[in-house]
Amino acid sequence: MALDIGVNYGECFLSTIYSPETKILAIEANPYLVPYLNKSIHAHPSRNQMSVINALATDTPQEHTEFFINNDWSGGSTAIESIAQDDSSNTERVGTKSIRIDNLVTDNDINTSCIVFKLDVEG
Repeated sequence: MALDIGVNYGECFLSTIYSPETKILAIEANPYLVPYLNKSIHAHPSRNQMSVINALATDTPQEHTEFFINNDWSGGSTAIESIAQDDSSNTERVGTKSIRIDNLVTDNDINTSCIVFKLDVEG
């Protein structure tokens, strides 16, 4: 299993070809990046094993969580309002769901495979 949390445009997630039994999940809170990720996945040799989840990874799953998109630099987007306010000149507030990583990984995933976990959190 491979997990990329905060996948952004997928630079790490899409940079390798995975073994056929690898389940690959990419989690990204910014809804504007999802179409680009899906287009890139469509061209990837491991595309049938890949899934993108548009959500914020947190410790408390919710149907609606605020996320602040930095329209000047996607890497500057954040779930922390005070950080977004510091750079509010071109920040957009959007709603997204939040999920727990624990809810995505089954006992079978842990017991039968190596887990590669990449976490990239801004703010």
